[in-house]
Amino acid sequence: MGETAGTCHANEEAPLYSHDDSIHDQNFTAPPYTAAFVEHLDSIEVEYLEFFTQLAPVGIPPVAISRCLTPEHIRGNSTKLTKRISFKDFKRAVRKFSGLLKHEVDKIFGLPPPKPKFGGFCAATSLRIDVYYHVVTSSFANFQLATRDQITEQTEFLNSVFRHLDITFVERDLNYRIIRSFASSKIDLRHPHRRFSRSGTYADLNVWIVEDIGGRTIGYTEMPDATLNAYDRSFDGVVIHAKTLPGSATGSVADRGTNLVHEVGHWLGLNHIFDKTTSEVAVGECTKDPDADHVVDTQQFSAHRPEVFDDRQVPCGETRKVDVTNYMGYSQQKGADGFGFSTGQKSRIYARYLGARRGIKDQTSCFTSPIGSKRDLPPNVVELLSEDGLDCTDFDAPTPDPDPSNQPPPDPDYPQYAVLPIERERRKPVPPFDPKERLPVGSSALFELCSRYVTLPGAIVIPPADGVDKPLVLARNETFHREMKSKR
Repeated sequence: MGETAGTCHANEEAPLYSHDDSIHDQNFTAPPYTAAFVEHLDSIEVEYLEFFTQLAPVGIPPVAISRCLTPEHIRGNSTKLTKRISFKDFKRAVRKFSGLLKHEVDKIFGLPPPKPKFGGFCAATSLRIDVYYHVVTSSFANFQLATRDQITEQTEFLNSVFRHLDITFVERDLNYRIIRSFASSKIDLRHPHRRFSRSGTYADLNVWIVEDIGGRTIGYTEMPDATLNAYDRSFDGVVIHAKTLPGSATGSVADRGTNLVHEVGHWLGLNHIFDKTTSEVAVGECTKDPDADHVVDTQQFSAHRPEVFDDRQVPCGETRKVDVTNYMGYSQQKGADGFGFSTGQKSRIYARYLGARRGIKDQTSCFTSPIGSKRDLPPNVVELLSEDGLDCTDFDAPTPDPDPSNQPPPDPDYPQYAVLPIERERRKPVPPFDPKERLPVGSSALFELCSRYVTLPGAIVIPPADGVDKPLVLARNETFHREMKSKR
Protein backbone atom coordinates (compact mmCIF):
# COMPACT_ATOMS: atom_id res chain seq x y z
CA MET A 1 0.00 0.00 0.00
CA GLY A 2 2.89 2.35 0.68
CA GLU A 3 3.66 3.31 -2.94
CA THR A 4 1.73 6.34 -4.05
CA ALA A 5 2.21 8.03 -7.37
CA GLY A 6 3.74 7.84 -10.78
CA THR A 7 3.43 8.26 -14.49
CA CYS A 8 1.76 5.72 -16.72
CA HIS A 9 2.21 5.56 -20.45
CA ALA A 10 1.60 3.26 -23.37
CA ASN A 11 3.85 0.52 -24.62
CA GLU A 12 5.60 1.05 -27.94
CA GLU A 13 6.34 -2.62 -28.57
CA ALA A 14 2.75 -3.75 -29.07
CA PRO A 15 0.87 -3.73 -32.40
CA LEU A 16 -0.71 -0.36 -33.07
CA TYR A 17 -4.31 -0.14 -31.85
CA SER A 18 -4.43 -3.89 -31.26
CA HIS A 19 -5.26 -3.42 -27.59
CA ASP A 20 -5.81 -0.90 -24.85
CA ASP A 21 -2.28 -0.45 -23.52
CA SER A 22 -0.67 1.68 -20.82
CA ILE A 23 2.32 0.81 -18.66
CA HIS A 24 3.77 2.11 -15.45
CA ASP A 25 6.98 4.08 -15.80
CA GLN A 26 9.55 1.81 -14.18
CA ASN A 27 12.00 4.72 -13.85
CA PHE A 28 9.67 6.65 -11.59
CA THR A 29 10.75 7.05 -7.97
CA ALA A 30 7.94 7.29 -5.46
CA PRO A 31 7.70 10.72 -3.83
CA PRO A 32 9.04 11.10 -0.30
CA TYR A 33 5.72 10.99 1.53
CA THR A 34 5.99 11.37 5.26
CA ALA A 35 5.46 8.14 7.21
CA ALA A 36 2.34 9.69 8.77
CA PHE A 37 0.83 10.38 5.34
CA VAL A 38 1.49 6.83 4.15
CA GLU A 39 -0.32 5.56 7.24
CA HIS A 40 -3.07 8.07 6.56
CA LEU A 41 -3.67 6.74 3.03
CA ASP A 42 -3.49 3.14 4.23
CA SER A 43 -5.99 3.84 6.99
CA ILE A 44 -8.48 5.38 4.58
CA GLU A 45 -8.11 2.41 2.23
CA VAL A 46 -8.73 -0.15 4.98
CA GLU A 47 -11.76 1.80 6.15
CA TYR A 48 -13.23 1.85 2.65
CA LEU A 49 -12.39 -1.82 2.10
CA GLU A 50 -14.45 -2.74 5.14
CA PHE A 51 -17.30 -0.46 4.13
CA PHE A 52 -17.52 -1.51 0.48
CA THR A 53 -17.00 -5.23 1.15
CA GLN A 54 -19.94 -5.28 3.54
CA LEU A 55 -22.26 -2.78 1.86
CA ALA A 56 -21.26 -1.95 -1.72
CA PRO A 57 -18.90 -4.55 -3.24
CA VAL A 58 -18.13 -4.84 -6.96
CA GLY A 59 -19.43 -7.86 -8.83
CA ILE A 60 -20.14 -10.03 -5.78
CA PRO A 61 -22.82 -10.08 -3.08
CA PRO A 62 -22.12 -8.02 0.05
CA VAL A 63 -20.18 -9.92 2.71
CA ALA A 64 -20.19 -9.23 6.42
CA ILE A 65 -16.67 -9.23 7.86
CA SER A 66 -15.03 -8.36 11.11
CA ARG A 67 -13.21 -5.09 10.84
CA CYS A 68 -10.15 -6.60 12.45
CA LEU A 69 -9.18 -8.12 9.07
CA THR A 70 -6.55 -10.39 10.57
CA PRO A 71 -4.91 -13.07 8.37
CA GLU A 72 -6.39 -15.73 10.69
CA HIS A 73 -9.83 -14.26 10.23
CA ILE A 74 -9.51 -14.35 6.45
CA ARG A 75 -8.06 -17.87 6.32
CA GLY A 76 -10.78 -19.13 8.62
CA ASN A 77 -13.57 -18.00 6.31
CA SER A 78 -12.76 -18.26 2.63
CA THR A 79 -16.05 -16.57 1.69
CA LYS A 80 -14.95 -13.28 3.12
CA LEU A 81 -12.02 -12.08 1.04
CA THR A 82 -10.75 -14.67 -1.41
CA LYS A 83 -7.32 -14.05 -2.92
CA ARG A 84 -3.69 -14.99 -2.57
CA ILE A 85 -3.02 -12.09 -0.27
CA SER A 86 -0.62 -10.99 2.36
CA PHE A 87 -1.94 -8.56 4.90
CA LYS A 88 1.49 -7.13 5.60
CA ASP A 89 0.34 -3.76 4.32
CA PHE A 90 -2.80 -3.84 6.44
CA LYS A 91 -0.70 -4.73 9.49
CA ARG A 92 1.35 -1.61 8.90
CA ALA A 93 -1.74 0.56 8.73
CA VAL A 94 -2.40 2.51 11.88
CA ARG A 95 -6.17 2.69 12.20
CA LYS A 96 -6.37 6.31 13.32
CA PHE A 97 -9.45 6.87 11.22
CA SER A 98 -11.46 3.77 12.08
CA GLY A 99 -15.10 4.74 12.29
CA LEU A 100 -14.82 7.32 9.49
CA LEU A 101 -17.77 5.67 7.71
CA LYS A 102 -19.65 4.48 10.79
CA HIS A 103 -22.23 7.26 10.58
CA GLU A 104 -22.90 6.29 6.95
CA VAL A 105 -23.56 2.70 8.02
CA ASP A 106 -26.02 3.93 10.62
CA LYS A 107 -27.86 5.99 8.00
CA ILE A 108 -28.09 3.02 5.63
CA PHE A 109 -29.78 0.89 8.29
CA GLY A 110 -32.06 3.68 9.40
CA LEU A 111 -30.40 4.22 12.75
CA PRO A 112 -30.50 7.65 14.38
CA PRO A 113 -27.62 9.70 12.95
CA PRO A 114 -24.98 10.06 15.65
CA LYS A 115 -22.46 12.85 15.67
CA PRO A 116 -19.80 11.80 13.13
CA LYS A 117 -16.65 10.62 14.81
CA PHE A 118 -14.63 12.90 12.57
CA GLY A 119 -16.85 15.88 11.88
CA GLY A 120 -14.43 17.69 9.58
CA PHE A 121 -13.62 14.78 7.23
CA CYS A 122 -15.57 13.91 4.13
CA ALA A 123 -16.53 10.22 4.20
CA ALA A 124 -17.83 10.15 0.64
CA THR A 125 -19.77 7.06 -0.39
CA SER A 126 -19.84 8.14 -4.04
CA LEU A 127 -17.70 10.37 -6.23
CA ARG A 128 -18.72 12.91 -8.85
CA ILE A 129 -15.79 14.07 -10.96
CA ASP A 130 -15.84 16.92 -13.47
CA VAL A 131 -14.28 16.17 -16.88
CA TYR A 132 -12.79 18.66 -19.34
CA TYR A 133 -12.11 17.39 -22.86
CA HIS A 134 -9.51 18.99 -25.12
CA VAL A 135 -9.29 17.88 -28.76
CA VAL A 136 -5.91 18.94 -30.13
CA THR A 137 -5.11 18.46 -33.81
CA SER A 138 -2.75 19.80 -36.47
CA SER A 139 -5.53 20.96 -38.81
CA PHE A 140 -9.19 21.81 -38.86
CA ALA A 141 -9.89 18.79 -41.07
CA ASN A 142 -8.63 16.50 -38.30
CA PHE A 143 -11.25 17.74 -35.84
CA GLN A 144 -13.36 14.94 -37.30
CA LEU A 145 -11.08 12.45 -35.49
CA ALA A 146 -13.00 13.28 -32.30
CA THR A 147 -16.57 14.31 -33.02
CA ARG A 148 -19.14 15.59 -30.55
CA ASP A 149 -20.98 12.28 -30.76
CA GLN A 150 -17.82 10.29 -30.06
CA ILE A 151 -17.04 12.38 -26.98
CA THR A 152 -20.57 11.87 -25.69
CA GLU A 153 -20.34 8.12 -26.31
CA GLN A 154 -16.95 8.00 -24.57
CA THR A 155 -18.37 9.71 -21.47
CA GLU A 156 -21.35 7.36 -21.45
CA PHE A 157 -19.07 4.34 -21.68
CA LEU A 158 -16.84 5.72 -18.90
CA ASN A 159 -19.88 6.08 -16.66
CA SER A 160 -21.26 2.66 -17.60
CA VAL A 161 -18.05 1.14 -16.22
CA PHE A 162 -17.44 3.33 -13.18
CA ARG A 163 -21.06 3.28 -12.02
CA HIS A 164 -20.18 -0.09 -10.47
CA LEU A 165 -17.76 1.87 -8.29
CA ASP A 166 -20.35 4.57 -7.51
CA ILE A 167 -18.33 7.09 -9.53
CA THR A 168 -19.89 9.50 -12.03
CA PHE A 169 -18.01 11.65 -14.52
CA VAL A 170 -19.71 14.89 -15.56
CA GLU A 171 -18.57 16.58 -18.76
CA ARG A 172 -18.02 20.26 -18.11
CA ASP A 173 -16.37 21.41 -21.32
CA LEU A 174 -15.26 20.34 -24.78
CA ASN A 175 -12.99 22.46 -26.91
CA TYR A 176 -11.06 22.04 -30.13
CA ARG A 177 -7.63 23.57 -30.66
CA ILE A 178 -5.04 23.48 -33.42
CA ILE A 179 -1.66 23.02 -31.73
CA ARG A 180 0.68 21.12 -34.05
CA SER A 181 3.47 20.62 -31.50
CA PHE A 182 1.13 18.78 -29.13
CA ALA A 183 -1.23 17.14 -31.62
CA SER A 184 1.51 14.78 -32.79
CA SER A 185 4.25 14.42 -30.22
CA LYS A 186 5.85 11.81 -28.03
CA ILE A 187 4.99 11.57 -24.35
CA ASP A 188 5.24 15.10 -22.99
CA LEU A 189 4.10 15.57 -19.39
CA ARG A 190 5.08 19.23 -19.33
CA HIS A 191 4.05 20.52 -22.73
CA PRO A 192 3.09 24.21 -22.25
CA HIS A 193 -0.26 23.65 -23.91
CA ARG A 194 -1.32 21.34 -21.09
CA ARG A 195 -0.80 24.14 -18.58
CA PHE A 196 -2.49 26.71 -20.79
CA SER A 197 -5.58 24.65 -21.51
CA ARG A 198 -6.11 22.73 -18.26
CA SER A 199 -9.30 23.54 -16.35
CA GLY A 200 -10.60 22.86 -12.84
CA THR A 201 -8.72 21.70 -9.77
CA TYR A 202 -6.34 18.81 -9.13
CA ALA A 203 -9.43 16.71 -8.35
CA ASP A 204 -10.93 17.36 -11.83
CA LEU A 205 -10.12 15.18 -14.82
CA ASN A 206 -8.66 16.75 -17.96
CA VAL A 207 -8.47 14.59 -21.10
CA TRP A 208 -6.42 15.64 -24.11
CA ILE A 209 -7.32 13.78 -27.31
CA VAL A 210 -4.55 13.98 -29.88
CA GLU A 211 -3.67 12.67 -33.35
CA ASP A 212 -0.54 10.76 -32.41
CA ILE A 213 1.67 10.12 -29.38
CA GLY A 214 4.59 8.58 -31.20
CA GLY A 215 5.45 4.97 -31.98
CA ARG A 216 2.65 2.65 -30.90
CA THR A 217 1.64 4.66 -27.86
CA ILE A 218 -2.10 5.15 -27.37
CA GLY A 219 -2.26 6.89 -24.00
CA TYR A 220 -0.50 8.08 -20.87
CA THR A 221 -1.37 9.76 -17.59
CA GLU A 222 -0.09 10.88 -14.20
CA MET A 223 -1.12 9.18 -10.98
CA PRO A 224 -2.16 11.00 -7.79
CA ASP A 225 0.77 12.70 -6.09
CA ALA A 226 0.19 14.85 -3.00
CA THR A 227 3.76 16.17 -3.13
CA LEU A 228 3.29 18.15 -6.35
CA ASN A 229 3.32 21.92 -6.12
CA ALA A 230 0.65 24.13 -7.69
CA TYR A 231 2.69 24.61 -10.88
CA ASP A 232 3.19 20.88 -11.53
CA ARG A 233 -0.48 20.19 -10.83
CA SER A 234 -1.42 22.56 -13.62
CA PHE A 235 -0.19 20.00 -16.20
CA ASP A 236 -2.11 17.06 -14.71
CA GLY A 237 -4.39 14.88 -16.79
CA VAL A 238 -4.77 12.06 -19.31
CA VAL A 239 -3.64 12.01 -22.94
CA ILE A 240 -5.20 9.50 -25.35
CA HIS A 241 -4.98 8.76 -29.06
CA ALA A 242 -8.08 9.91 -30.98
CA LYS A 243 -8.37 6.54 -32.68
CA THR A 244 -9.18 4.88 -29.35
CA LEU A 245 -12.47 6.76 -29.04
CA PRO A 246 -15.68 4.79 -29.55
CA GLY A 247 -16.58 4.46 -33.20
CA SER A 248 -13.06 4.96 -34.54
CA ALA A 249 -13.27 1.60 -36.33
CA THR A 250 -9.66 0.53 -35.80
CA GLY A 251 -10.74 -3.06 -35.24
CA SER A 252 -9.44 -2.98 -31.69
CA VAL A 253 -10.94 -3.31 -28.23
CA ALA A 254 -9.49 0.16 -27.65
CA ASP A 255 -11.95 1.76 -30.04
CA ARG A 256 -14.79 0.80 -27.70
CA GLY A 257 -13.49 3.49 -25.35
CA THR A 258 -11.67 1.11 -23.01
CA ASN A 259 -8.39 2.99 -23.40
CA LEU A 260 -9.69 5.99 -21.46
CA VAL A 261 -11.14 3.70 -18.76
CA HIS A 262 -7.69 2.13 -18.31
CA GLU A 263 -5.92 5.51 -18.17
CA VAL A 264 -8.49 6.97 -15.78
CA GLY A 265 -7.87 3.93 -13.57
CA HIS A 266 -4.25 5.05 -13.34
CA TRP A 267 -5.29 8.69 -12.81
CA LEU A 268 -7.40 7.54 -9.87
CA GLY A 269 -4.47 5.63 -8.33
CA LEU A 270 -4.53 2.07 -9.71
CA ASN A 271 -1.48 0.16 -10.94
CA HIS A 272 -1.41 -2.70 -13.42
CA ILE A 273 -2.35 -6.23 -12.41
CA PHE A 274 1.16 -7.25 -13.49
CA ASP A 275 4.35 -5.77 -12.19
CA LYS A 276 6.88 -5.51 -14.99
CA THR A 277 6.65 -4.85 -18.69
CA THR A 278 9.78 -6.40 -20.03
CA SER A 279 10.51 -9.17 -22.48
CA GLU A 280 13.21 -10.42 -20.13
CA VAL A 281 10.59 -12.00 -17.88
CA ALA A 282 10.29 -15.69 -18.69
CA VAL A 283 7.00 -17.13 -19.91
CA GLY A 284 4.75 -17.78 -16.90
CA GLU A 285 7.29 -16.26 -14.51
CA CYS A 286 6.06 -13.89 -11.84
CA THR A 287 8.69 -11.53 -10.53
CA LYS A 288 9.73 -10.91 -6.96
CA ASP A 289 6.74 -8.66 -6.31
CA PRO A 290 3.67 -10.84 -6.96
CA ASP A 291 1.37 -8.18 -5.53
CA ALA A 292 2.48 -5.22 -7.61
CA ASP A 293 -0.86 -3.44 -7.65
CA HIS A 294 -1.12 -3.54 -3.82
CA VAL A 295 -4.80 -4.48 -4.00
CA VAL A 296 -6.04 -7.33 -1.83
CA ASP A 297 -8.50 -9.05 -4.18
CA THR A 298 -7.00 -8.88 -7.69
CA GLN A 299 -5.17 -11.71 -9.39
CA GLN A 300 -1.65 -10.93 -10.55
CA PHE A 301 -0.10 -12.08 -13.84
CA SER A 302 3.24 -12.35 -15.53
CA ALA A 303 4.28 -9.39 -17.66
CA HIS A 304 5.88 -11.55 -20.33
CA ARG A 305 5.09 -10.45 -23.87
CA PRO A 306 3.09 -11.25 -25.89
CA GLU A 307 1.24 -13.39 -23.33
CA VAL A 308 0.38 -10.27 -21.27
CA PHE A 309 -2.07 -9.35 -24.06
CA ASP A 310 -3.84 -12.72 -24.10
CA ASP A 311 -7.47 -13.03 -23.05
CA ARG A 312 -6.63 -16.06 -20.89
CA GLN A 313 -3.53 -16.16 -18.71
CA VAL A 314 -2.11 -18.12 -15.78
CA PRO A 315 -2.20 -16.11 -12.52
CA CYS A 316 0.92 -15.94 -10.38
CA GLY A 317 1.25 -19.04 -8.22
CA GLU A 318 -1.34 -21.02 -10.15
CA THR A 319 -1.28 -23.51 -13.03
CA ARG A 320 -4.52 -23.00 -14.95
CA LYS A 321 -5.47 -20.16 -17.24
CA VAL A 322 -8.29 -17.82 -16.32
CA ASP A 323 -10.12 -15.07 -18.18
CA VAL A 324 -8.45 -11.67 -17.73
CA THR A 325 -11.25 -9.10 -17.62
CA ASN A 326 -9.77 -6.45 -15.32
CA TYR A 327 -9.42 -3.02 -16.92
CA MET A 328 -5.94 -2.64 -15.44
CA GLY A 329 -4.60 -5.51 -17.55
CA TYR A 330 -3.84 -5.64 -21.27
CA SER A 331 -6.23 -8.33 -22.49
CA GLN A 332 -8.73 -7.82 -25.28
CA GLN A 333 -11.72 -8.66 -23.07
CA LYS A 334 -11.58 -5.93 -20.46
CA GLY A 335 -14.88 -5.67 -18.69
CA ALA A 336 -16.24 -8.90 -20.18
CA ASP A 337 -17.34 -9.99 -16.70
CA GLY A 338 -19.66 -6.96 -16.59
CA PHE A 339 -17.51 -5.09 -14.06
CA GLY A 340 -13.80 -4.93 -14.89
CA PHE A 341 -12.79 -3.79 -11.40
CA SER A 342 -12.76 -5.31 -7.92
CA THR A 343 -13.91 -4.14 -4.51
CA GLY A 344 -10.29 -3.73 -3.45
CA GLN A 345 -9.60 -1.52 -6.45
CA LYS A 346 -12.67 0.54 -5.60
CA SER A 347 -11.36 1.02 -2.06
CA ARG A 348 -7.92 2.02 -3.32
CA ILE A 349 -9.43 4.52 -5.77
CA TYR A 350 -11.42 6.23 -3.02
CA ALA A 351 -8.37 6.33 -0.74
CA ARG A 352 -6.04 7.73 -3.41
CA TYR A 353 -8.52 10.14 -4.97
CA LEU A 354 -9.78 11.53 -1.66
CA GLY A 355 -6.46 11.23 0.15
CA ALA A 356 -4.04 12.55 -2.49
CA ARG A 357 -6.09 14.41 -5.11
CA ARG A 358 -8.95 16.06 -3.30
CA GLY A 359 -8.12 15.66 0.37
CA ILE A 360 -10.64 14.43 2.96
CA LYS A 361 -10.71 17.83 4.68
CA ASP A 362 -12.22 19.33 1.52
CA GLN A 363 -15.98 19.21 2.03
CA THR A 364 -16.77 20.49 -1.47
CA SER A 365 -18.85 17.98 -3.43
CA CYS A 366 -18.78 15.51 -0.56
CA PHE A 367 -21.44 13.03 -1.65
CA THR A 368 -22.82 10.59 0.89
CA SER A 369 -25.79 8.49 -0.11
CA PRO A 370 -27.45 5.26 1.04
CA ILE A 371 -26.48 2.05 -0.69
CA GLY A 372 -29.02 1.35 -3.42
CA SER A 373 -30.27 -2.05 -2.24
CA LYS A 374 -30.02 -3.89 1.06
CA ARG A 375 -31.87 -7.09 0.20
CA ASP A 376 -28.70 -9.01 -0.76
CA LEU A 377 -26.92 -8.25 2.49
CA PRO A 378 -26.13 -11.23 4.73
CA PRO A 379 -28.76 -11.66 7.44
CA ASN A 380 -26.22 -11.12 10.21
CA VAL A 381 -24.64 -8.01 8.69
CA VAL A 382 -25.95 -5.70 11.42
CA GLU A 383 -24.53 -7.97 14.10
CA LEU A 384 -21.16 -8.16 12.40
CA LEU A 385 -21.09 -4.46 11.66
CA SER A 386 -21.41 -3.93 15.39
CA GLU A 387 -17.98 -5.53 15.68
CA ASP A 388 -16.69 -2.12 14.63
CA GLY A 389 -16.46 -1.51 18.37
CA LEU A 390 -14.04 -4.38 18.97
CA ASP A 391 -10.60 -3.64 20.32
CA CYS A 392 -8.38 -4.81 17.45
CA THR A 393 -5.04 -3.94 18.97
CA ASP A 394 -3.08 -4.98 15.88
CA PHE A 395 -4.63 -2.13 13.94
CA ASP A 396 -6.03 0.47 16.25
CA ALA A 397 -4.36 3.48 17.67
CA PRO A 398 -6.05 5.64 20.29
CA THR A 399 -8.39 8.17 18.73
CA PRO A 400 -6.75 11.58 19.09
CA ASP A 401 -8.55 14.07 21.26
CA PRO A 402 -9.75 16.58 20.27
CA ASP A 403 -11.17 15.57 16.88
CA PRO A 404 -8.21 15.76 14.45
CA SER A 405 -10.50 16.55 11.52
CA ASN A 406 -11.24 19.96 13.03
CA GLN A 407 -7.62 20.87 13.61
CA PRO A 408 -5.87 23.47 11.42
CA PRO A 409 -4.26 22.00 8.28
CA PRO A 410 -0.59 21.10 8.77
CA ASP A 411 0.27 22.93 5.53
CA PRO A 412 -1.75 26.15 5.04
CA ASP A 413 -0.85 26.15 1.34
CA TYR A 414 -2.67 22.83 0.91
CA PRO A 415 -5.53 22.98 3.44
CA GLN A 416 -7.33 19.95 1.95
CA TYR A 417 -4.83 17.55 3.53
CA ALA A 418 -5.43 16.33 7.07
CA VAL A 419 -1.87 14.99 7.36
CA LEU A 420 1.31 16.52 6.00
CA PRO A 421 2.25 14.65 2.77
CA ILE A 422 5.74 16.12 2.55
CA GLU A 423 7.71 18.55 4.68
CA ARG A 424 7.03 22.04 3.39
CA GLU A 425 10.69 22.79 2.79
CA ARG A 426 11.03 19.64 0.64
CA ARG A 427 8.18 20.49 -1.71
CA LYS A 428 9.54 21.83 -4.99
CA PRO A 429 8.95 25.58 -5.14
CA VAL A 430 6.70 27.06 -7.79
CA PRO A 431 8.82 28.69 -10.52
CA PRO A 432 8.48 32.48 -10.78
CA PHE A 433 6.03 33.78 -13.37
CA ASP A 434 7.15 36.45 -15.82
CA PRO A 435 4.06 38.37 -17.02
CA LYS A 436 6.05 39.68 -19.99
CA GLU A 437 6.85 36.21 -21.25
CA ARG A 438 4.80 35.21 -24.30
CA LEU A 439 3.02 31.92 -24.48
CA PRO A 440 4.39 29.49 -27.07
CA VAL A 441 3.16 30.11 -30.59
CA GLY A 442 -0.33 28.71 -31.06
CA SER A 443 -0.80 27.68 -27.45
CA SER A 444 -3.47 30.30 -26.88
CA ALA A 445 -5.47 29.90 -30.09
CA LEU A 446 -8.84 28.25 -29.46
CA PHE A 447 -10.82 26.85 -32.37
CA GLU A 448 -14.23 25.45 -31.47
CA LEU A 449 -16.78 24.41 -34.07
CA CYS A 450 -15.29 26.70 -36.69
CA SER A 451 -16.47 26.05 -40.24
CA ARG A 452 -12.98 26.27 -41.70
CA TYR A 453 -9.59 27.84 -41.18
CA VAL A 454 -6.85 29.14 -43.46
CA THR A 455 -3.18 29.52 -42.68
CA LEU A 456 -1.48 32.39 -44.51
CA PRO A 457 2.20 33.31 -44.50
CA GLY A 458 2.82 34.92 -41.16
CA ALA A 459 -0.84 34.93 -40.09
CA ILE A 460 -3.78 32.81 -38.97
CA VAL A 461 -7.31 33.57 -40.17
CA ILE A 462 -10.06 32.52 -37.77
CA PRO A 463 -13.57 32.32 -39.25
CA PRO A 464 -16.27 34.58 -37.75
CA ALA A 465 -18.00 33.35 -34.61
CA ASP A 466 -21.71 33.75 -34.03
CA GLY A 467 -22.56 37.45 -33.94
CA VAL A 468 -19.20 38.51 -35.38
CA ASP A 469 -19.18 40.05 -38.87
CA LYS A 470 -15.52 39.77 -39.77
CA PRO A 471 -12.91 37.06 -39.30
CA LEU A 472 -10.00 37.68 -36.96
CA VAL A 473 -6.50 37.83 -38.42
CA LEU A 474 -3.64 37.14 -36.04
CA ALA A 475 0.05 37.63 -36.55
CA ARG A 476 1.86 34.35 -36.11
CA ASN A 477 3.34 35.37 -32.75
CA GLU A 478 0.18 37.01 -31.46
CA THR A 479 -1.94 35.23 -28.86
CA PHE A 480 -5.69 34.76 -29.02
CA HIS A 481 -8.33 33.24 -26.80
CA ARG A 482 -12.02 33.39 -27.57
CA GLU A 483 -14.70 31.10 -26.19
CA MET A 484 -17.37 29.97 -28.65
CA LYS A 485 -20.54 28.26 -27.54
CA SER A 486 -20.66 24.60 -28.44
CA LYS A 487 -23.68 23.58 -30.50
CA ARG A 488 -24.51 20.35 -28.68
